[in-house]
Amino acid sequence: MVLKRNLKHASSDVKLTAYKTFILPILVYASVVWDPFTGTNINVLENVQRKSLRFIHTKFQRKYPVSELYALSGVNLLKHRRMFTRIKFLFDLLNNRFKINISKYISPAPQNYTQCEVIIAKTLKEFNCRINAFKYSFFPKVLFTTGAPCQAI
Repeated sequence: MVLKRNLKHASSDVKLTAYKTFILPILVYASVVWDPFTGTNINVLENVQRKSLRFIHTKFQRKYPVSELYALSGVNLLKHRRMFTRIKFLFDLLNNRFKINISKYISPAPQNYTQCEVIIAKTLKEFNCRINAFKYSFFPKVLFTTGAPCQAI
């Protein structure tokens, strides 16, 4: 509310800079760990971003599509940011940039490489998930996320 009150008459560039500086980091902070999986929680976060974009461009009427505001601002959807962050974290994990014993999660690559495995040169273990809390945690979710790009290579 403080930003909204103080930036009421500021230009769109100033509002966008304030959004990227103060609000966006809060929305994506530690998203690798707490990435929401229910539609309700995802919509709560996306609504904050949509309302912010409408405020930035002073387009509060419904006739202005939010997709145009995303394009004007050069801001990605939060779900795309979280997906990119998960993949980046997996890359860092596979390249030993963290002090984590990854032997529980990484197994040797099979003899018959697919194109994706040639790039990664490692294979991730599949997880059997019975409950949503585990199914949507980091490793099962990132394995599902990275499956699609591997098919496209």
